[in-house]
Amino acid sequence: MDAAALEAALSMRSAHAGEVRDDDLARLRERMDKGEKAEAMEARMAEVTSRDATCFHCAQCDRTTLREPTMCRAEGHTITTERRKQYHFRCENCSHTQYAFRSVLAVPCPQCGKSVWKPVSVYRLHTTYATLAPTFHPTGGPVENSLRTGSLYVPSTTAADD
Repeated sequence: MDAAALEAALSMRSAHAGEVRDDDLARLRERMDKGEKAEAMEARMAEVTSRDATCFHCAQCDRTTLREPTMCRAEGHTITTERRKQYHFRCENCSHTQYAFRSVLAVPCPQCGKSVWKPVSVYRLHTTYATLAPTFHPTGGPVENSLRTGSLYVPSTTAADD
């Protein structure tokens, strides 16, 4: 085989290249449609800031909780079961989440003490950009959660590591 024939064979296109391209485009469109449906579902889920919940109310303590208060039951208090609307809030200062049985939360945040609450979704949406962004320690290294101790672990960067 001479050089010209070899060059002609190498430059020849497959007879089915168009079908392969069309198949790839169809798979890409299908994947994009699936992503759009997921984004639309997440947008609808983000709008749901309250839900109906079964709660327990102790008449003597005048407390409403989501779980049956065992201490009140042991002391013989009158406990009634009710269906109430539960609202979810997030502190705009420290991102602490809390629920309430009122549509407006006026108590200060137990973590930072501020009273700036924003209604948030009752669903835990994990695809927000804030959760995808890496967090960094003040010294500049990445912060990693330690599964062994349950605390934050900051990898040290010493001269021996370099």
